[in-house]
Amino acid sequence: MSILSSKFVPAALILATMGVVGCGNTSAKRIETGGTGSIRTVDRIDDQDWAEAAERMVASIIDQGIVTGNTDGSKRRLAVSRIINNSGENVDIDLLVKRITVALNKSGKVVTSTIKGAAGIDDLAKSERELDQFEAGEVKRQKLDYTLSGKLISNRTKAGNVRQSTFYFQLSLTDKNGDAIWEDQAEITKQGSKNAVGL
Repeated sequence: MSILSSKFVPAALILATMGVVGCGNTSAKRIETGGTGSIRTVDRIDDQDWAEAAERMVASIIDQGIVTGNTDGSKRRLAVSRIINNSGENVDIDLLVKRITVALNKSGKVVTSTIKGAAGIDDLAKSERELDQFEAGEVKRQKLDYTLSGKLISNRTKAGNVRQSTFYFQLSLTDKNGDAIWEDQAEITKQGSKNAVGL
């Protein structure tokens, strides 16, 4: 009698099936946002791309010593102006901007204003009621030291079945005199024929 006959056959089949299922396990699990286990796409901006672009921009601003506190120890006031999305992708720019403003706020040198922007009202506070209150002087007008503006651009190309996408994150920091005291660009290029999990 073969060792795989009778009662041994079901057991062998079960073990073999468990091995196959275990190798391709795609059950839901929690991973680090933007970590090495994240999905990497070719044509879209991923969580890790937003994080990397924001980290580069914050480092550029701080390393150049552009943003400094006032001589009396108070913080400089920063408002977010227009960030134009010309990437052709429907994304929320706050995925980039919020990371930058949070990091600058944590630096202890800047406080972010969510009421007044370069055009008068920031995107975060442009409801009709808030606009009426602002124009009526019910919301205290604060002097701004800096406004942050920029643009998101993408360039896509392909050769055969290989696709390539480059995303350009362009930002400018403008002082109260209207001078661009800081400008920088972070570029992220991705290439491949299909999306993948992990780096």
